[in-house]
Amino acid sequence: AEIPSGQGFFCYANNGTATLNIPQSAKTTTSNSTFNRLATTKNYDLKFRMSSSINPYYHEIKVVYDRKATSKYDKGIDIPFIKSKVKGVPTVTFIDGNVKTIRNHINTGEETVVMPLLINAAIEGNYLFELEGLFSTNDYSSAYIIDNVSNKQYAINDGESVTMYLESEKSYDNYSLVLSKKKITPLSALVDY
Repeated sequence: AEIPSGQGFFCYANNGTATLNIPQSAKTTTSNSTFNRLATTKNYDLKFRMSSSINPYYHEIKVVYDRKATSKYDKGIDIPFIKSKVKGVPTVTFIDGNVKTIRNHINTGEETVVMPLLINAAIEGNYLFELEGLFSTNDYSSAYIIDNVSNKQYAINDGESVTMYLESEKSYDNYSLVLSKKKITPLSALVDY
């Protein structure tokens, strides 16, 4: 693969002392001004979005259906989260232990998939959570956000949303996104506080 001059890329290291060395022999004199990018085709199955009318920024995480994936963090295929340096950006990530990811590969052979979330709002207020793509395949029939403390479930199928009031700079780790092959009865779209 060739990385054009000026195009950035990420490297993920397992420890804090890792370095990346690109020798002079790896450089090329090719004058290609085209940036490498993903194909225009969709490269995920579900998109989970957090947004607010009080905050100009939003955050998205994605789910990829993969029969080879596990229900845990799959190193090498799940994409780790890198915090934005821009102040005020809300974040929602999948979390497995101490690993936060923005793209989670899941095995669709499971009847129910529970993906723990970590939610942070930089600005206090109401945030909207939306799911896109659930009905584009026949893998799952319903989705909901569950409050792991109260066990309340909030339906978030295609075309539905859940609104949560979030305090600024507080981490919420008591929610999970759940996909189910069974149909569930829609519950409230507003999380009570």
